[in-house]
Amino acid sequence: MKLLAIIHSSFPNHYKNFDEMMLKLSVQMWHKAFEDQSFPVVFGAVSKYILSHKFPPTIADIREEVVNMVNPKAMKSSQEAWEEVILAIKKFGFYRQGEGIKTLDETSQRAVRTIGWDNICKSENIGIERSNFYKLYDALNKGTKEQAILPTALYDAIQKATERTKIEGAPKNEVSKL
Repeated sequence: MKLLAIIHSSFPNHYKNFDEMMLKLSVQMWHKAFEDQSFPVVFGAVSKYILSHKFPPTIADIREEVVNMVNPKAMKSSQEAWEEVILAIKKFGFYRQGEGIKTLDETSQRAVRTIGWDNICKSENIGIERSNFYKLYDALNKGTKEQAILPTALYDAIQKATERTKIEGAPKNEVSKL
């Protein structure tokens, strides 16, 4: 209630047509979306958002702000990750691949191993390796970002439902292989 009151007072025109039922549903949704976070963290995220945006936040906006506050590396872009790869290559070079890879986060390590450290080092057109890295990193990091943004209980429920659907929806001969 406090957070929505703050958002409402910061963006009064957005909520002027909300009736009592809509406000009640909003409170329930916001409560459910942030029940896994402490109030001071969510309050900080809301405050930061309000001070830097001209439009009211969505739950997704605030979840992203919370993740950025609590675990900034979880929301790293592929461009930021690539810059770290290039710095590691400059520092460790072709012959110290093992040391260089260890300085990267897990997602970057997987992408670099797929492309090949030596391919990046020897590349005559680094733009191709960069493009491939961006695609791989984004694909590998999608689940990580999703897991970081979603409330833990919701993420777990989605994973269980997905697993159940894969098993129940598969043809019988596929289920027997499991």
